[in-house]
Amino acid sequence: MMTVSNFIMPREFTHIHKMMLIVGIIMLNIAHGCAKERFKGWEKRETEIVQQFFNDQQDKGDEMLKEWLLSDAGVVDYPFDILQERFFFHKVVSPDKKLCVFTWNKMIHRTDYYGNVIYYWTPAGFKTLDYCLWQAGGTDEKEVLDRGCFTQSIYQLEDNDGRTIYLARNFLNAYSSYTYTSLDAFVIENNTLCTVKDMFVKSDGETDCQLGCAHYLTDWRNKIGNVDTYYQYFIYGEQPHEILCPISDEYENLIDKYEHYIYDGRQFVFKGNVEGKELHPSLSGFESLEQLYDVGKYYVRVDRMKDGTYRYASWKREKMPNGMLDMGLEPNIVVTGGYIDGEEEYYVFPNGSYEYRANTNPSDVYELLLVKNGRITCFWNKIVD
Repeated sequence: MMTVSNFIMPREFTHIHKMMLIVGIIMLNIAHGCAKERFKGWEKRETEIVQQFFNDQQDKGDEMLKEWLLSDAGVVDYPFDILQERFFFHKVVSPDKKLCVFTWNKMIHRTDYYGNVIYYWTPAGFKTLDYCLWQAGGTDEKEVLDRGCFTQSIYQLEDNDGRTIYLARNFLNAYSSYTYTSLDAFVIENNTLCTVKDMFVKSDGETDCQLGCAHYLTDWRNKIGNVDTYYQYFIYGEQPHEILCPISDEYENLIDKYEHYIYDGRQFVFKGNVEGKELHPSLSGFESLEQLYDVGKYYVRVDRMKDGTYRYASWKREKMPNGMLDMGLEPNIVVTGGYIDGEEEYYVFPNGSYEYRANTNPSDVYELLLVKNGRITCFWNKIVD
């Protein structure tokens, strides 16, 4: 707890400054004490719920947690440090604190089933819903009703009529690495949380309350444009308000292309497709991103081009800030005209008397070979994290 004695005041502080600081510290201490009193016993309650989950009593833990979340609006302010640290629990609150979504993974039979509780504020006080935002939006899909969704973040903006619009980023691992990710628009009107049905004007002119993308998740996709986790594929910028919505191919693999939407004060309107996110201009013109490798010394990107050939680009790790891949930097090497070998084990990129080879299916290990006259002269590999 902060005290006046452990805060060193600069000499230029006036007497009034000192008094204001002292009053501020006193108010903080009072608030801290009130919070402790308000949440008295809740840490023990948290620990008991965590213990149920660790004892493989998921149903009991899930029941206790949901009952707690639905019983007291104070949970909107409570930090839930223990659950967040020791269990897959997430709380996200809108900037104006009028919409709050709790998500936890019930891990039924080692499969992602999400528990959800929603709080939203009305003039009559907080209201609660004991299901996910997708269900709040009116979906009747059985899988969503059964499995819920993970709400990762909530943005908010004002429209020309003064309404507050909430954009929620949601996702669901349908099975294994297959994922559905969406950005959903909500408004609180007439004491009800409801979707904004015409929020997004899509490429075909149709309107919807949701932008979505179904895709498979593989390891390289965790690193597209320095994205750390797959629920960040939707890229939302607040100034100006714009969205990059990921595009997947006919096999529902992400291709590092995006639909671009810009907000006009009422709706997000489709403005065209964008290649890559902050990608160096020399790498434009590709059909799809095929693989992204980390072989320790180098980062390697393989693209399929519009003529069916493949392109190789690599960056030296030592040239990267903090060693993290930044595809906005110019590659050290770019080789075009690549192909897949007869056994379909490697992408092959001829480069004079040399050729680069990268394995086509790096499920366990990333491999990069430098070959001359059929003999391997250099070899780099790294186990897939």
